[in-house]
Amino acid sequence: MDENAFEPPPVPVEQPERQAAVRTPKRLQNMFSSGTENSDNGGDGRDMVKPPRPVQPVNSGILEDWILEALAFSSMTERQDEVAEAHQQTFEWIFDGTTDISANTPTTPGRDFLPWLRDTDDMGGIYWINGKPGSGKSTLLRFLYDHKRMREELRNWSGTKGLTVAGFFFWTSGSLEQRSQAGLFRSLLHQLLEQHRPLIPKTFPQIWKRYLDMSTKDRIKSPIVWSLEELMDGLKLFLQGAKDDTKICLFIDGVDEFDGDHGSIIKLFQSLVMENDHVKICLSSRPWPIFERALQSVPHLKLQDLTLGDRQKYVFDKFEKNARMRQILHDEPQHGARLMSELVDRAEGVFLWVVLVVRSLFKGLEASDRVQDILDRLQKLPSDLDAFFQYSLFDCQESTAKKTASQILQLIRAREIVSEFTGDYSSSSLTLWDLALAHMAPEESAPIMASTVVQCQKLKISGLCGDMKTRIDSDCAGLLAIHVKSAKHARMPTRFIDERGQNIDELAHSKVTYLHRTIRDWLVYSPSVWTKVVSVTAQMNYEPHSNLLASQVLQLKLPFDEPEKHRRLDEWWSAIVLALTHARYVHTTDETLHKRSLYLVDEFEKTLSWYWLPKMSQLDDHWARATFGSYEARNNKIISHPFLALCAKFGLRDYVMCKVIAARGQGDQLGYRGGRPLLSYSTDFLISRRQSVYPLSDPEFVQELLRTNQDPNLVYIDSGKREETPWLSCIKLVREALRRKWITAASGDVERWTKILRLYVEAGADVDAVILADAWDPEITVLGVVESVLDAFDFQGLKAVKDLMLLKSVKPRPN
Repeated sequence: MDENAFEPPPVPVEQPERQAAVRTPKRLQNMFSSGTENSDNGGDGRDMVKPPRPVQPVNSGILEDWILEALAFSSMTERQDEVAEAHQQTFEWIFDGTTDISANTPTTPGRDFLPWLRDTDDMGGIYWINGKPGSGKSTLLRFLYDHKRMREELRNWSGTKGLTVAGFFFWTSGSLEQRSQAGLFRSLLHQLLEQHRPLIPKTFPQIWKRYLDMSTKDRIKSPIVWSLEELMDGLKLFLQGAKDDTKICLFIDGVDEFDGDHGSIIKLFQSLVMENDHVKICLSSRPWPIFERALQSVPHLKLQDLTLGDRQKYVFDKFEKNARMRQILHDEPQHGARLMSELVDRAEGVFLWVVLVVRSLFKGLEASDRVQDILDRLQKLPSDLDAFFQYSLFDCQESTAKKTASQILQLIRAREIVSEFTGDYSSSSLTLWDLALAHMAPEESAPIMASTVVQCQKLKISGLCGDMKTRIDSDCAGLLAIHVKSAKHARMPTRFIDERGQNIDELAHSKVTYLHRTIRDWLVYSPSVWTKVVSVTAQMNYEPHSNLLASQVLQLKLPFDEPEKHRRLDEWWSAIVLALTHARYVHTTDETLHKRSLYLVDEFEKTLSWYWLPKMSQLDDHWARATFGSYEARNNKIISHPFLALCAKFGLRDYVMCKVIAARGQGDQLGYRGGRPLLSYSTDFLISRRQSVYPLSDPEFVQELLRTNQDPNLVYIDSGKREETPWLSCIKLVREALRRKWITAASGDVERWTKILRLYVEAGADVDAVILADAWDPEITVLGVVESVLDAFDFQGLKAVKDLMLLKSVKPRPN
């Protein structure tokens, strides 16, 4: 089983658990390629014995690229790119030192930030920016990180040495790397080493030594696997190696969004600046007690106390740019100041509240409005953020808009759930194109579903994405943001420009996200709120996973580029995982919706089969075959109904059983043809800790297969060309889990897999079978495996399985 969740799985290989390896980038693979091994030496060479080609040392520049790309990860700059840019001329006070009227003290806002940058007063290595949720901390960090003035001030500190700046933006809703210590280290090391490439060998001396003389073939087979300890040591070695040449300033945003021990991460930052006097770190976080205790003595600022002028500037500019609001203020200038003052004051330092309220007021403007009308509406708006979200989404929306917002929010959450399960965070945020197709009514998408694959017209793309953008802007209460994705990062490189000058490719691949973390927290972590969101569409039998499955099919039906038939499965693997995982999450009691979801799985298989370029020499060739094991294994064994087998691995119980039962009623057209039976595929993940796109085995699925006379003792030949049965395969997984220490006394998963064992035994599994010795374990009986687990753990359910096995055994037991 592959431990990389994003690639079709190779043949299972016994190895210890470890973090996912970094695959060799294709660009570097091409750089390392050097032609064929059998070069011409004159004549045909058939009678010549050629000496082995000597291994050529890797060019150091290529190895530097190799290590840098191994450190990089796809979401490394995503959060920073998505943080809102500061409104024009806001936050400038942190540099110019002007007095802010919101500060009821003689101090100036951020008065110690410039001295800290310049190191004029030996103020220590850490500066802490804290503030309420929504006060603008991330926006300020991005403003500082991108600002030319910040670097100019830091050069007062660096003096004659160089200056190196790097940053990291934690994101609790992002990928594992975006919220972990390993991701922090990888991102910082990538940025630092990219600016100081000669230090790469000193930063990772063992890796450098190991890969320097390794052949291209061996290097590709041995990707770098980063351990947290190795990354930590690497960062420390880099900082030591750089101390004579440069000073380093790190900007770390959202420390409260770190998915780990916050006390430990603060201690890490403190130790880095204490051990390296050439390092500064600017941190931002919410003012949680754990941070206040640890950082109370370092220079800091409370952002909500310092942004009155910024909020005033923002409101004034937005009012000036809105023609209707500008006219109202022009007609009643004596009341305009009162309106702006009350709006800013009620925010209590929360910039996000100001942004949302301004949008709300603009949306409700009417031709007959006067300042007092707007003030009356402003008074109705709650000052508390959560209450404001409630009011905006539920209390003041029309029924149609409320339903649209509910559907879109459910689609966004459904994709998050699937991405969290599969570990593919690159797909966690839906694009406008994803949403536009998922939001299509079944009657609208039916003609496309029934048609063949055809390149999508640019006007259709523009129209569908434009409509979805309008729905988000008008119906989602300002809670969502649309981030334009640069065409160079888009999955499809095609670029079209519509009549409005809009780059259609960028529009289609724009990501739809929550405007702010507080909005997601309110929706996801408040059960009563999410129940209310879902209840809006309860009468419609709305099923977001089914709609996202439809979106995946429609994207195959309507490609941006001229469709091409080929056999490159990796280009479709992400779509396969998303489609089949969404299919598994579909839950509905509505018969029409249930049938449609089954139809969509059928249509996904047929559409991808249209793209698959079959081998004429192989009658049963199918794209799903390529998802099982290595090339050699796939071509040396029969795979009976490969797509159905793949669906069994993905846990699509309803779909598989529908096909099996229908076949039995039609003369067994899906009869067993050899190779592994469906029953065996359904228990591939009986017990596992591997990161996988596949779910753990489902007892109800196993039970339904057994009821259709699937034989637990059916003998087939496995990929190692040994005789196997579904029962033996299942027991081997228990033995492997015991050896790998995946079974623990505290495991809450015992009941599930012991129930599957019991189902096998009740269905007539051979309780006297013997498992032959292999490279890791000696020969043992199936009963011996069960007893081995019971020797280590007192599982009552497993004891009952053992008693049943003894009852069914025909072999005499020793007294």
